Amino acid sequence: MVDEQLELTGVVDWDWTFEAPLPAVVQFPWFLADVPGWHNDGTSPGETFHNNRDYLVQAVRVRELSKTRSDKFSVLLASARQRQIFQSAINFRDVHKEFVSSNGEFQSRRHHDLVQAYKFRIDEVNDEFNAVLEVNPDAEDIAANLDKERDNNKLRGPLHGIPVLLEDNIYTDHRTSTSAGSYALLGSKPAREATVARKLCESGAILLGKVNLSEWANFRSGSENGNNGWSARGGQTFGAFDPGTDPDGSSSESAVSSILGLCLAAIGTETDGSIVCPAQRSSVVGVAPTTGLVARDGIIPLSSRQDTVGPLARTVKDAAHLLTAISGQSIYDDATDNIPFDSVPNYAEACEGSRLDGLRLGVPRDALKLVDSVVMNAFERALDILRSSGAVIVDNIRFAGADEWNAWTGSSRRACVQAEFKQSI
Repeated sequence: MVDEQLELTGVVDWDWTFEAPLPAVVQFPWFLADVPGWHNDGTSPGETFHNNRDYLVQAVRVRELSKTRSDKFSVLLASARQRQIFQSAINFRDVHKEFVSSNGEFQSRRHHDLVQAYKFRIDEVNDEFNAVLEVNPDAEDIAANLDKERDNNKLRGPLHGIPVLLEDNIYTDHRTSTSAGSYALLGSKPAREATVARKLCESGAILLGKVNLSEWANFRSGSENGNNGWSARGGQTFGAFDPGTDPDGSSSESAVSSILGLCLAAIGTETDGSIVCPAQRSSVVGVAPTTGLVARDGIIPLSSRQDTVGPLARTVKDAAHLLTAISGQSIYDDATDNIPFDSVPNYAEACEGSRLDGLRLGVPRDALKLVDSVVMNAFERALDILRSSGAVIVDNIRFAGADEWNAWTGSSRRACVQAEFKQSI
């Protein structure tokens, strides 16, 4: 049976019912283009999904029973143990609920099995999307140690045992390389690992590996020097929702990895849109914090004035857990001296409930003049939903200096970033 409330982003329950969210391997319509009744004809993804969901169920069953469908369904051939783990690996809450409970063979090596399941998942789809550069060879050993801690009633927090992927410009002490996608830095060794990496490890997260990025955080770009999602070291990463598409932005691989289920969440970096752009392209949650909330030391820079670090995850609450873990002051990054609180808030607490009373949201209409009408209609509906939830929409606000900013040419902006890059590097 198929739940009548099924949404596009949701995950197969292995009893052939559906709950949100779905593994990407059966999430996207083009994977089913050759299934009778599955229309890949320009119909919107949501409409296509709902109109043909019975065929999706049939296709999954056919693949499982006959083993004759395309390799894109081969994740369904994982062992029963891996399937059950992957089904649980949707968000932090579900993972911990599953692992804390007594459930047979998961009891002894829970996070170790979870790492194995995600490694299997990477092996299944990475050749097509080319998002993950390398897997941390010590990830399973780290997971086994975290399992021992749990068995001794030591739980570090909501990230305990959670596999996280890092962008290839964040240095770690693990046996993975950091290069910003450039052969010029491949094999380089930092004086210390990034504060972000250290904080993640202290919180119990498992650094599963490194993802590709647009080389030098998209600083090497242009028709002759590379595209979004391309680096000399990693090659071209492709978008998750259509074969061969632009994943958009330098942290695009972190976004693609999150939506494809190659990890529970990923860490990316942003100078100007490198988290938020790929997040919207991959339909995940991306948080680009105010510069200085998260320390940037140990991260290959682009602009020390603008650079920031943030999470990309499938849910707002998961992103909030990650943001809490990586935020805070560092003696190695002066920008963190401006943090206005002594202890980092638990951002996930703000995710409780569904009301938005007291929240004020500004809408800069001048910045939306060139937006497609279809997108604007969806945008207006979203504003109505926010209003109905209690938010105050401050419409048509204006930013001081907006006209001056819009008149500034791209070449002038790039000249400033070039100067900042030279100083930052």
